Amino acid sequence: MPPLHQKKRSPTPEFFWARQNDGKIDHIEFFNYFIHYSRKNVISRYSNILNIYLSDDNRRKLLAQKYKTWKSSKESKIFWQERELKRQQLTQDFRSSSEISTTADNIANFNISFINSTFTNKSLYVMDTSKAIELIESNIASSANNQGEYIINDVDILKQFNIFQQHILGMLETTSLKYTNHLDHALATASVLMVRNSLHTDMEKFFHKNTIRAIMNDRLSNCGMFTHNFAADLLMDVKVIIQDVIAQKITSIRAAKLLLALVKEDTNEENDLYQNKVILCFKRMIEEFPRETLCVEETELITRFIQSSLQPLFDDIDSEVYLRWTNTQTEEHREDTVSCSDRRPDGCLTAVIKNKKINLGFSEVKTTKYAKDSHKLNADLYRLGVFSKNTINANHLAGALSIQITGTSIAFFLTEKKREGLYLMTELDVIKFPTTLKEIPQLLGYVDNLCDILHVFHTKCWPHPGRF
Repeated sequence: MPPLHQKKRSPTPEFFWARQNDGKIDHIEFFNYFIHYSRKNVISRYSNILNIYLSDDNRRKLLAQKYKTWKSSKESKIFWQERELKRQQLTQDFRSSSEISTTADNIANFNISFINSTFTNKSLYVMDTSKAIELIESNIASSANNQGEYIINDVDILKQFNIFQQHILGMLETTSLKYTNHLDHALATASVLMVRNSLHTDMEKFFHKNTIRAIMNDRLSNCGMFTHNFAADLLMDVKVIIQDVIAQKITSIRAAKLLLALVKEDTNEENDLYQNKVILCFKRMIEEFPRETLCVEETELITRFIQSSLQPLFDDIDSEVYLRWTNTQTEEHREDTVSCSDRRPDGCLTAVIKNKKINLGFSEVKTTKYAKDSHKLNADLYRLGVFSKNTINANHLAGALSIQITGTSIAFFLTEKKREGLYLMTELDVIKFPTTLKEIPQLLGYVDNLCDILHVFHTKCWPHPGRF
């Protein structure tokens, strides 16, 4: 009788990890990399690596002793507590994904994908160091080809930005970039300079606060922010209608009809067009919003509240510009030199020109419970900056709009290419949007701001048809 042959066992993910990290196996690196494993499971698998993979007895004993010493330390207890919190969050994100089922086969494929994909589970919290170094070196080299300077307040912004990037290169020798506290650094690896009032202390070493403020004022002035005024008489009419429907003097259908009557037809006046969109925004809110607060998750936040608020502002059927909630790869993923392709924006502002989809902006959404989660919010901002840079390059745009939504707070950013290797991501405004009928009057104080943002979107982000 012929001997029985055992089925050849496929190499495990930790085997591939050990092979890739042969010269620098470390228990903490291993535990962080395989964060989706439970504490008991990951310790067992690390033990297997030492006992099965390593043939050098001395090295095995050294690593085992190192782990044993660490295991009894206070640092170990803190590490496992923090790791478990991260693991639970990752598990929740994984289970809530509409694209991944919870079958055993897909769970196994999910584990293997941590090895094969550029964005591993670890990179949800830190950037890939080797990729960050490669990006910075490439961007510094490309900026050397610039013919002109970008001078603000007698400061060469591009030169200072390159020095900041060199500083990041030095940091990466000993430190990983964490989204929690290194957003400016992470964006800089993609040649994006964040321009807003709050600065990382590292940034202040290279850009004085007055310099950043001057850049911000220059960009806001250039794109026409704070220059539009909603007509006072028209605003009063809108206010009365909203107050009447809240007081139940009129029905929501009647209020919607009255607001629609305020819209000016057949007008080419820029301000009239923006005012029309703001009025339609109020109309949609009255039709969709509940009287009392609802506790909602991300999907309902998008479908009921964000959609009602933003779609009337940015949709333009006649020009074939649409606000879409896609959660799919961007049209410009081939431009993605920073491997953000598998990270999909929650939404896009898309123009259709000659049957080609051109993304003019992007949005990321988080519910209020994440309002203090700097990791998730900064990771979203990083993606928005990268997506914007990609579409500017791919579609020859002057700029791209980013919309970061955190509960009822909506932040708007404009990304522009100033020089080769320098993109400015400027915060335009942060507006608190209502989610109930009674809260709608709060937005009346921001109608000028909404007109400003619409102006920026139409003048800086819309493509020129002749380019396609």
